[in-house]
Amino acid sequence: MITREPHFVHIPNSAVARLGRNTLLLWQNVGQAVLMTIQAFAYSRQMFNKRCRHEVLYQMWITAIKSLPVLTVVGLFTGMIFAVQTGMELRRFGQQAQVGGAVAVVMFREMG
Repeated sequence: MITREPHFVHIPNSAVARLGRNTLLLWQNVGQAVLMTIQAFAYSRQMFNKRCRHEVLYQMWITAIKSLPVLTVVGLFTGMIFAVQTGMELRRFGQQAQVGGAVAVVMFREMG
């Protein structure tokens, strides 16, 4: 695991110093994000290499298709818990018929 040494920076006293420090930290993070994006695009060319294409498709199969049973079980139990909790609250207002639609919308948004 790669670790970084902690940055020991004194807390600025004035508002201008805080603004400058926050601006520098912002641009440092933006720069790191840009470098990571450039590296991702540079390595994405290897994805279309004939030698690596099979491995990329295999990894896509593993992460997408083979994870569906786990996602189904998680979604099933999450939906059941949400339906019970929502049903108990909607019972007070006599709106138990709305539980199915509410669970469908919430699960669609959550799994999305």
